[in-house]
Amino acid sequence: MYYIGERFGRLTVISHHHKQNTRHFVVCRCDCGRLKIVSTSDLKSHRTFSCGCLSRELREERKKNKIKNEHLRYIWVGMRQRCNNPNNKSYKNYGARGIRVCAEWDTKKSFRTFEAWALKNGYRRGLSLDRIDNDGNYEPANCRWADAVTQANNKRGTIKINYNGNMLSVTEANNLLGFPRNLLYRRLYSGWPIDRALTEPVHVEYQKKRRRYK
Repeated sequence: MYYIGERFGRLTVISHHHKQNTRHFVVCRCDCGRLKIVSTSDLKSHRTFSCGCLSRELREERKKNKIKNEHLRYIWVGMRQRCNNPNNKSYKNYGARGIRVCAEWDTKKSFRTFEAWALKNGYRRGLSLDRIDNDGNYEPANCRWADAVTQANNKRGTIKINYNGNMLSVTEANNLLGFPRNLLYRRLYSGWPIDRALTEPVHVEYQKKRRRYK
């Protein structure tokens, strides 16, 4: 016999319900607040742990993990393709330049190793795999998860300028100086010397023009 107040998983027995042949049924309250009528045999054999909410939560968790892992697998496959497959459209910028994938990430069974590193080192949806040294290989010590701006600033073709001893992209320097959008780029494109482009204040008439159109 099961007594009022006994607990089985997320279910707590709150009252007896009825007997059907040799089976006894009780009313249970789930931790989520819902009521469920359960046979005492199902409680005793641990076939029933909740009103059904536990199964739903586990399904949702598996679904999330599947989506997350599928995206990581896509990144992993793309990384290996760029470095190993001459027929890949990006091979010329990676494998042809000598960029390689480290041995621990570059076997058919190495996805789990790559996945474990990714989850431990800040992976989340919206970030992409970025090499810190653009001429270095894909390996744990040279990889990070970066947003689009960080990765764009780290591209091989990005123009770098020396600002107070730091090598910055034109966009980074422009933002650091507080210039209007693309102003530094336009100055350099027009042939301004770097020192003047970096130090000359925004012209008064340019500021007035910006205020007029705001």
